[in-house]
Amino acid sequence: MTQEPSGIFNSTVTLYRKLNKPELKNNSFSCELRADAELCKLLGAFLSNPGPANTSGEVRFIAVDGIEYIEGYSELPDLEPGTKIELEFDLPSGEAHFYASAREYADDAYSLKSGEPASNAYIVDLDYLSGEANPPGEVQKLNNVSKLIQMLRDLAHFQGSDHPSGHLQMGFVVRGKNDNAYEPFDLTTEFNSQVLDHPLLDLELLEDILNREGSIKAHAEERKNIFRFSIAEVLSRRPGRNKNICDLVQAWEEVIDCYEKNFEIYISDFSFSRVTQELADKQVELSKKLGGVLNDISGKVLTIPVSLAAVGPLINQEDLLSAAILTFGALLLSIFLSLLTSNQKIQFSMVCDSVRMVLKSFHTQTQADSLNKEITKVRESLAKQMFRIGVYIQLIRFSAWLPAITAALIFFYKFS
Repeated sequence: MTQEPSGIFNSTVTLYRKLNKPELKNNSFSCELRADAELCKLLGAFLSNPGPANTSGEVRFIAVDGIEYIEGYSELPDLEPGTKIELEFDLPSGEAHFYASAREYADDAYSLKSGEPASNAYIVDLDYLSGEANPPGEVQKLNNVSKLIQMLRDLAHFQGSDHPSGHLQMGFVVRGKNDNAYEPFDLTTEFNSQVLDHPLLDLELLEDILNREGSIKAHAEERKNIFRFSIAEVLSRRPGRNKNICDLVQAWEEVIDCYEKNFEIYISDFSFSRVTQELADKQVELSKKLGGVLNDISGKVLTIPVSLAAVGPLINQEDLLSAAILTFGALLLSIFLSLLTSNQKIQFSMVCDSVRMVLKSFHTQTQADSLNKEITKVRESLAKQMFRIGVYIQLIRFSAWLPAITAALIFFYKFS
């Protein structure tokens, strides 16, 4: 964020502007002009209460109506409109600074490279004082790059100031030749006026990533890691060993594109793991339901041999009435078993419909071939299980009528 300039430096800039912005030479200027009322007021106020030279600058020479005043400003006469003034002025040389152009500001302003636009800076060719509204496009670009540095300081894995240039050094990591190993990757905050040759950076994505907090927004820390790796991945492919902000600005669109691809891969892997886990859980759940149907039927199958054994006495039965009662009982038992089996078949059909609906819902969640292969495997496994149970139910339905059929054959054979 751009800070407001100090009042003393602001006064120096106002005076310079009133002097018609004379040409700068070696961080100083000289001029000769007739003063108007406003200039007399500004210059008089400056001379009567000069600030520190490193913030406000210093009058090196002044002559009023041809008379030089070297010993002290207190000897100056009252300045009046129309007074001829000759002036030599040394500009501030500390943190407060005049820059001839935006390119000089980009090359020389150290505070920009630490992630903080200069609070006391005046760019002559743009007639712009730091903190003023509606900064020119060049200043917006430089403030934008400075903001990028500030955000990178929050994003970097580590940072230090031991770079030979004195600029901040930020550390990222990148995958080495061995996929299981990682190597450090350094990026210095140094940059120059070359950044002005590139469009204004779109920092919205990085700002959104850094503003995500914990569980409030999904995958917050993963997004940061992916962006770190994307920066390192893109810049490590560029020529040269020492990478700085100029390299990052030049490759910014490539970094954004790399991040989006890497994040898409991460989300795909995350979705694959989540869906496959859900699929496995559903497979177990559906298998248990199918197994439950089979268990219910298995309990009823035991009644069929018992029923057949009950038909045995009918062979030796000579009494018609007793034989008819035994035959009728076998018929009722077969009807009862058939109804129970039909009910199990309906239940089995409902479970099969549930299986198909669940698998269909998983299929519509993804277009990934790898996940569709897993779904196909589950479908084939469940289909085999359903086929076996279906055949088993049909056999039991047929077997349920064996006691009645057997009893009827014996009855008609003996008494017909």
